Amino acid sequence: MSPIERLEHAFSKAQTYLGIEKLLDPEDVAVQLPDKKSIIMYLTSLFEVLPQQVTIDAIREVETLPRKYKKECEEGEINIQSSAPEEEQESPRAETPSTVTEVDMDLDNYQIALEEVLTWLLSAEDTFQEQDDISDDVEEVKDQFATHEAFMMELTAHQSSVGNVLQAGNQLITQGTLTDEEEFEIQEQMSLLNARWEALRVESMDRQSRLHDVLMELQRKQLQQLSAWLTLTEERIQKMETCPLDDDLKSLQKLLEDHKSLQNDLEAEQVKVNSLTHMVVIVDENSGESATAVLEDQLQKLGERWTAVCRWTEERWNRLREINILWQELLEEQCLLKAWLTEKEESLNKVQTSNFKDQKELSVSVRRLAILKEDMEMKRQALDQLSEIGQDVGQLLDNPKTSKKINSDSEELTQRWDSLVQRLEDSSNQVPFALGNTLCH
Repeated sequence: MSPIERLEHAFSKAQTYLGIEKLLDPEDVAVQLPDKKSIIMYLTSLFEVLPQQVTIDAIREVETLPRKYKKECEEGEINIQSSAPEEEQESPRAETPSTVTEVDMDLDNYQIALEEVLTWLLSAEDTFQEQDDISDDVEEVKDQFATHEAFMMELTAHQSSVGNVLQAGNQLITQGTLTDEEEFEIQEQMSLLNARWEALRVESMDRQSRLHDVLMELQRKQLQQLSAWLTLTEERIQKMETCPLDDDLKSLQKLLEDHKSLQNDLEAEQVKVNSLTHMVVIVDENSGESATAVLEDQLQKLGERWTAVCRWTEERWNRLREINILWQELLEEQCLLKAWLTEKEESLNKVQTSNFKDQKELSVSVRRLAILKEDMEMKRQALDQLSEIGQDVGQLLDNPKTSKKINSDSEELTQRWDSLVQRLEDSSNQVPFALGNTLCH
């Protein structure tokens, strides 16, 4: 339904079931600036037929509210009995305005203040009703709690305004200068204002209490869940630390995959941890500071455990990654050196060291041997580097079995290298004898 249709429906229901005449036209109300006095009069009529839970005695209790409004009224009043005897000037009636104009002015000021307070109160009631139901998501509840806290601050800021209007109305009644109709109207207005204010205040405090309880319970569950998750993760880390590493690179790749899975779990849990770092702690009369201290102690201990898990994960990841890089480099370089040694061994096998037909064949062999020697000298540094990388990998692995396998592979390459060097030396020594035999023939 449109706004006008909703208003028409409400007015019709009020007339049918409550006997309230249609004093307002929907078209006059559904505008940006409706007539406030007409609306107040209609609400007063509505309030008259509703159950009355607020007595005039309760209204007069507003005398206990701040006296700011009364003080301002007393300072602004004119003593028109200045020409009377001194005894009359000191009487209570001396401070009471006696002219109709002055009473009307006070009544007008009261009506203006009442309209302003009722306008604000209507807006506050709408704002309160528009708030969503309390969520079961901790982040949403935090936002709801902050929003409602700001709303409660607004209520507190306007509390004195409501009290001042009630006090002003009560003062007008006690002056005894109003007509019966005016006094009755003010009493009804005060009853309506006080009832609506009290209802909003109580409902707001109830929502604040429920938000507090829900938020603290959700945060308590968060702490329990994080503690349980940390316990499982710490046990998981202990198993990972004792997990043996085989003597091949595949076993290291498996460790890297498992560690990456742990990192992903940490990243997923980080969202919940971030939520706890912005935990809302509320101290109330029931829990007191001791409960807050316990909560802060829990947070601190969980924070220390979380930091330890993150530090171990990062340090182990860096170590595994370094081992992986060095080990891959070692295996690749070993493979290249093996292929190179095989090539040089085959080249040496092809070098003729005897039975030369002529000087040309001899020169070719000498040149090939010289090239092989030069290549061996240039490659010697690569062999030394492989030995150093193997030692580094063995130290990082801290695994005797794997270190033994790496050392064995390095020794095998060294033996092949030494064997090739020896064969090259022997071949080089054979050539001069072969040269002598060639010259003799």
